[in-house]
Amino acid sequence: MDGLISVIVPIYNVENYLVRCIDSIINQTYSNLEIILVDDGSPDNCHIICDEYAKKDSRIKVIHKKNGGLSDARNAGLEIATGKYISFIDSDDYIYKDMYTDLIGLIKAHDADISNCSVYKFYENDKFNLDYDKEFNIKIYSNEDALRSLIMEEEIKQTVWNKIYKRKIIDDIKFEVGKIHEDEYWTYKVIGNAKKVVHIDKPMYYYLQRENSIMGERYSEKRLHGIYSRKERLNYIQQKFPNLIIDAKMSLFFTCVYQYQCLLRSSDLINKVEISKIINFYIKNISFDKKDIKTLNIKQKIWFYIAKISLDKCCKIRNYLKVGL
Repeated sequence: MDGLISVIVPIYNVENYLVRCIDSIINQTYSNLEIILVDDGSPDNCHIICDEYAKKDSRIKVIHKKNGGLSDARNAGLEIATGKYISFIDSDDYIYKDMYTDLIGLIKAHDADISNCSVYKFYENDKFNLDYDKEFNIKIYSNEDALRSLIMEEEIKQTVWNKIYKRKIIDDIKFEVGKIHEDEYWTYKVIGNAKKVVHIDKPMYYYLQRENSIMGERYSEKRLHGIYSRKERLNYIQQKFPNLIIDAKMSLFFTCVYQYQCLLRSSDLINKVEISKIINFYIKNISFDKKDIKTLNIKQKIWFYIAKISLDKCCKIRNYLKVGL
């Protein structure tokens, strides 16, 4: 059906938040939805909640599967999705009532392949009332400009859930199972497939900050996936978007620095194996020739040259100055 949006919701251990999430989807002003609830072997009552909603709303499809993680759940949803457009919503978050109406409108008005909105981050006890009566800014990107914005962490982020995608640009791209930074392995490839991306600075995705979320856990080796994903992205950029190579290199450099800083700040005993992995990766993969260095700004040059002398000293200085916290 033309205009159908397949909304994929991976679900695991979110019993306290799931009703709010599903209600925000089924009550959208844009009603042409296929809502795919993927129960990823959740140990709580999420499976019951999913089945009850499916009885009440014919647009809802439920998948019950063995736990395989967020990427595996999203892939399972993609396998049965039939919509012309795809959206992902995390099950502890929720969305503004007009999000799909606005994002579909932007895609059609600007002949875009992806539409992207701003995100409002909140904590569990927060009360907020956002102003939606004002004018919001709209910006149109080519795929290269959107990738630059992604790399520079500006309006376009790697998060998959504040966007709508035309199905045709993501059909051959699956989420990598077992990665903690799964969005970072996926989003840049999809943007690379798009011809045009449109962004509106209207905060229509409400992102819950949970202390016990995956990203809130103590430092573990899985956090190194953040470095590996940026390396894969750099390889992709070198092949397809050479104008962005320096930006991608600097992103990889600062990701190494950030992960090293996280290890130094960790309250756990510092794992020397993890530190050595970052150092070895840095030595093997971070290199700038003289032409590259000339394009850097003053702050980038300062941190690069300090790290060239000693990555450990660079990160300790940044932690002391509270840079990158």
